[in-house]
Amino acid sequence: MPPDLLEVDRPLLWLWRIQSLQSVDLSAFASNGWVIVGLGLSQAGFTKLLGSVYPMVGVVGLILITAIAINWLRTRKPTEQELLTEAKDRIRK
Repeated sequence: MPPDLLEVDRPLLWLWRIQSLQSVDLSAFASNGWVIVGLGLSQAGFTKLLGSVYPMVGVVGLILITAIAINWLRTRKPTEQELLTEAKDRIRK
């Protein structure tokens, strides 16, 4: 909250303005930038926008699902049954 301007002398007012400029949140500017980009893209036509964005999002989603599945298969721990089967196979050899 800014101090009451009538109760503050000039030097302190300038100090308050400088400090408030230093604490500006840049994420607000970034989110506003995305809004402007989205607004600009929507001028090309909503149907055309959906026709180009949705397939790209779908492909990226399938790639991510595949990557997660491959990573899970590589890093999963073997079950107790798999360990017993492997141990028996080693004993037989």
